[in-house]
Amino acid sequence: MRKIFTEANIKKIYSESLEEGICTIQELISFHASQFVSELRVCYEDYLSRPFIIFSGPSYNGAIGLNIALILSEQIRAGHQIEIFLFKPPLGLSKEATLLKEQLLTLPNILLHEIDNQFTPPQIEHRHIIIDALFGTDLPSPLKPDSGFGKLIKYINQSEGPNIVSVDIPSGLSSDSNQDLHPGCAIQATHTFCLDFPKLSSFFGENREFYGELRILDFKLSERVEKQLDTRYFETTDHDVVLSLKRNKLSPALPATKGEALLIGGGSESIGSLILSTRGCLHTGVSHVAIQTTEEEKYWLQMAIPEVKVIDSLPLEYKDSSPQVTTKKDSIHSKISALHSYTAIGLGGGLDRNPTVKQYLENLFFSLSDKQFVFDEEAIGIFTEDDDLLDVLPEKSILILSGSAFDRLFKVISTTEEQRVEQASAFAKRKMVYIILQGYRTAICMPDGKVIFNTSGTNEKEVQGGHYVLLGIVLSLLAQNYSPFTASIIAPHLYGLACNLYIGKYAHFSLTASDIIKTLPEVFRQFK
Repeated sequence: MRKIFTEANIKKIYSESLEEGICTIQELISFHASQFVSELRVCYEDYLSRPFIIFSGPSYNGAIGLNIALILSEQIRAGHQIEIFLFKPPLGLSKEATLLKEQLLTLPNILLHEIDNQFTPPQIEHRHIIIDALFGTDLPSPLKPDSGFGKLIKYINQSEGPNIVSVDIPSGLSSDSNQDLHPGCAIQATHTFCLDFPKLSSFFGENREFYGELRILDFKLSERVEKQLDTRYFETTDHDVVLSLKRNKLSPALPATKGEALLIGGGSESIGSLILSTRGCLHTGVSHVAIQTTEEEKYWLQMAIPEVKVIDSLPLEYKDSSPQVTTKKDSIHSKISALHSYTAIGLGGGLDRNPTVKQYLENLFFSLSDKQFVFDEEAIGIFTEDDDLLDVLPEKSILILSGSAFDRLFKVISTTEEQRVEQASAFAKRKMVYIILQGYRTAICMPDGKVIFNTSGTNEKEVQGGHYVLLGIVLSLLAQNYSPFTASIIAPHLYGLACNLYIGKYAHFSLTASDIIKTLPEVFRQFK
């Protein structure tokens, strides 16, 4: 997993890398500027014929902006000019920025304005490429709308059709928390080229409009410092999935079988969800899947998925306000005793919310405390309506929730994804469970307080029924003896990769939950 560092840790890595002699500050500026121009060429094939306006601040980002101008001045066609607005601090520019400025002043195709106080903004036209090199991670506090820079950012954002490319992070935005961000006080970039590390704020949906398309300009800094620094935040990679699959396959402690999974759910309105979950489970490699459901639904499920076993109906059905079956303890225990052979148990939708369900689930968790459990948001709804039932939620369970479901079920108010992730993380730590919180970037909240972001998959469309498929993938991995830690990490990544593969062949707007299931075998084929 890749560490996601806070702003303070990033500055520490830069500082100690320079002290170790890995590079000089001039080499670092030059590298980032040259990589920036290389990525710019990818994004804008006609960049040599486009006019540029560069806004450079007094910090490291500003020096990169000046170096970018120096590189572009050697490439752009004759007759084109680069206009630079350099905002000088009261104590003057850094030595590196001063040297770059002096070089730029000698070039005929550079028009450089040094801003000390008064500033007249330029006329921005639709063909302009705006390079935002104002602050980066050196913004001391959130900008105010009536401040000079606040007004400048508003002017840039409202200009007609500009293409804005930010250096490291859109100016006005914090790399960590943006709870105090004033509306309109952050650049809305078309592209952001992050320096070396993804910023934590880029993983939250409310900041997507600022970052635009994100790319990383990676300079190899001190690995020693990176390994030593602690962080709560991580990002999954394809390498994590490959390594986890390989370890599980080669483990001598595991039996030859691929495990047996049990899915519990019921109700005529939930047949579709059970089918999606079951097929997702089967396509992720489990040997046997059984469904425990109501009497009416078991025949439909058996016809829809002939590969699965449908076991005795649940003592959970109500008709005409009267229980269909007895709620005697020996009846419940007899049904639960038949479930000991299953390695992992998933609870889906359609379970009636009544005292019989509560009694059954309490006994289930007590009798099968050695099993791994995974719940979708419909099943979790039963627990959140009853504090006593929430107290018996098995530790190390995996809960799959959308952001809106988390807010609704746990009765919290989350104005941003950043806030919601922190609330979910606190709940996971308090209850010692894993929460897969689906959103712009799926956040996996761990019992130890860590948060791991999954960046695979589509952000263009919410796939209806997708969480049912994810439930099946998680259940399959648990049944195959993957730990809840590993299953909660790689299941969303596999799900996202299946989305990516489908979109690569077709289009995001036609993606359905069934398409994700059909594409899973192709994902595993690529990992062979």
